[in-house]
Amino acid sequence: MRASQLELALKSLRRSEAGNIVSTSLVILFLVCVACSGSTECQEQDRILQDLWFEASTATKGSDSAEAATRKLGVLDGDRVHLLLLRLAKGTDVEFSNEHIKKEAVRALVARDETGVGSEISELLSPKQSIVVRDEVARGLLRVSCPEECIGRILSYLKYIRDGGANIEDDGAQLLLDRGGETEFVQDVLAALRRQQNDLCDTLYSVLANNLPATETILQQDYGHSDDFAPELLAKLRRMPHQKSVR
Repeated sequence: MRASQLELALKSLRRSEAGNIVSTSLVILFLVCVACSGSTECQEQDRILQDLWFEASTATKGSDSAEAATRKLGVLDGDRVHLLLLRLAKGTDVEFSNEHIKKEAVRALVARDETGVGSEISELLSPKQSIVVRDEVARGLLRVSCPEECIGRILSYLKYIRDGGANIEDDGAQLLLDRGGETEFVQDVLAALRRQQNDLCDTLYSVLANNLPATETILQQDYGHSDDFAPELLAKLRRMPHQKSVR
């Protein structure tokens, strides 16, 4: 019976991926329940998982409580925890999400360092994600394995930025400039933002330098004949020292 229940829940989850958030969250909670063997200890763990997931994904007690629930979720054991953290990091199937909850989820995933986590969190290296999330991802990639798929996403993002692409925070910066003009305060805010963005790119360069052979191969395969992006980046990476991690 339990196997059939789990199979049914998985099918429901797939159907609801693009559906409403509440039904999907309920299916996830159901998955948490039916995966348990039925022992008292397992039932207690299920209760804890359900409570933490509900608080982290709905923030019924506020954003700070949701962040705390995400951190508590991260120290629990089991594949189910990884699934829930990944959904919190991506902001999928949740009723409430913000950059700080995503940051805590990414940090927890990195600390767990389970197989494939580098590729998973590298999906969040997008200009549509806040700089808080992108920075946590970049720093995390210095601590976990970054395979070819992960390297490819880093290169894609850096090429986008190098070609003048905008991040989500740039829209707010432009609005501030339009409304505040060339005041000293506005210029200081924009300068701080640029430093933060540059630091993020520097961290990504360090990740690539740590994985130089694979980076060279992907650059030659995917960017070798486009423009000077590949040779300029390779020259930069070859001059960089090896970076172990950023805590």
